Amino acid sequence: MDKVGNSINRRILQLALPALGSLIAEPLLTMADSILIGHLGTFELAGLAIGSTVLNLIVGMSVFLAYTTTAVTGHAIGAGKSQEGLRKGIQGIWLGAALGTILALILIVFASPIVSVFKGQEEVLGFARTYLLVSAPGLVAMLSVLAANGVFRALLDTRTPLVVTTTGALINVPISTILIFPCGLGIAGAGAGTAISQFIMTGWLGMVIVKKLHLEGVSARPSFKLILHSGLHGMPLVFRSLFLQAAIVVTTW
Repeated sequence: MDKVGNSINRRILQLALPALGSLIAEPLLTMADSILIGHLGTFELAGLAIGSTVLNLIVGMSVFLAYTTTAVTGHAIGAGKSQEGLRKGIQGIWLGAALGTILALILIVFASPIVSVFKGQEEVLGFARTYLLVSAPGLVAMLSVLAANGVFRALLDTRTPLVVTTTGALINVPISTILIFPCGLGIAGAGAGTAISQFIMTGWLGMVIVKKLHLEGVSARPSFKLILHSGLHGMPLVFRSLFLQAAIVVTTW
């Protein structure tokens, strides 16, 4: 029993540690923006704090995409139905992309009233608004990445998301640096650099998953029924995340 137990514990650590690493890598994107924008000025940094808080709230509330996709995909694969599992997994990614598109459009249209909730100085709110407008499209990629992480976890592969997210966080630094300083885009450059890095991560993970789908003969086409099922399956986690993230937003406010 001891040998079996040790083997199971080692296997859990082999899966859990890379998964933890990929979670740590994501906040590095915002951290890099903070370090770079800090060289521009206090108002820019304050605007970034407001903008990144809004984005982190949305991403935090959308974490159900990872957990739901892991559950539905892993359940099917564990039952020996790998094709069904991958089919459900790709629908989770479609859900993430669709939800990210909707939320990005909402941010773009309502950026001004959203940042005004924080009641900062007008110059600070202007920088926050700029950061949100430029960063908003990145939500499409970011939420897709969350769902893709769920697929890889169900496949017992946590190393690939770790490599992809860490690489994305690292390349964000030179991209944002070039856009902020040599290109003179300021805080808009930080938002654009982060969004570009997120799309690179999405494309990388997407190519790996599409290759797996091809090997299994599974279609990547969206299914409204399965997408809706994934969304409903994750609703309890949405409310849980909402209350947790609300505490952070209230603190910043």
